Amino acid sequence: MNNTRIIMKIKRSELPFFLTWFIFVFFSIICYETEFKYTYDLSILNKCFPVIIRIFLMAIILKSKIVVDKLPIIVASGAIVFLSALFSRSTVFIWIFLFALAFGNIEFDRFIKFDFTIRLGILLFIWMMCAMGFIENYKIVISGVPKQGLGFAHPNTLGIYVVALAVEYIYIFFERLNIKSYMMLIFVWIFLFNVGTSRTGIILLAFIIILSIISKKSNGQQ
Repeated sequence: MNNTRIIMKIKRSELPFFLTWFIFVFFSIICYETEFKYTYDLSILNKCFPVIIRIFLMAIILKSKIVVDKLPIIVASGAIVFLSALFSRSTVFIWIFLFALAFGNIEFDRFIKFDFTIRLGILLFIWMMCAMGFIENYKIVISGVPKQGLGFAHPNTLGIYVVALAVEYIYIFFERLNIKSYMMLIFVWIFLFNVGTSRTGIILLAFIIILSIISKKSNGQQ
């Protein structure tokens, strides 16, 4: 990536999608992956949130030229997605299909930057709510190892969340990764180890860090 600035100016044409994505990610994490769901009654929010997001997505899709240009393909794909969701009883395929259509001509790099920014902000928000006592810090001992959720519903969820952020960070700053960058990533690894998140998350982050170092060396970068 040539432009590694995180703070970016959102184009007017991108605003509807990015706003919808922010709302989707924020409420998906808050309502389903954190202690908020055990501390507060979110039943009304859980019912309204998916409907509102689908309305936003349909509005974006209907305004898109892609729908007109590739209508037969979209209809056929939609039918397959609907049948898959029907038999699997999961809405995951529907969400992926809708967001893929709404994505339009948005640059992938800009999407990753935006996603990294909002997820980092959400993580800090959850930690702040946990530190202030608005939500619990879920603690559990597994095989003699104490684990903490730090506001997340389970320590493993926290681990996967932080690893995903690290992956996006490496992708965004790959060309500028240096000793300081890797020191920060190692600090994140130590953090995961100390709070006792899943071994999978700890091993995965270590593997990703090593893989990025090897990749930079193979590309002749320092």
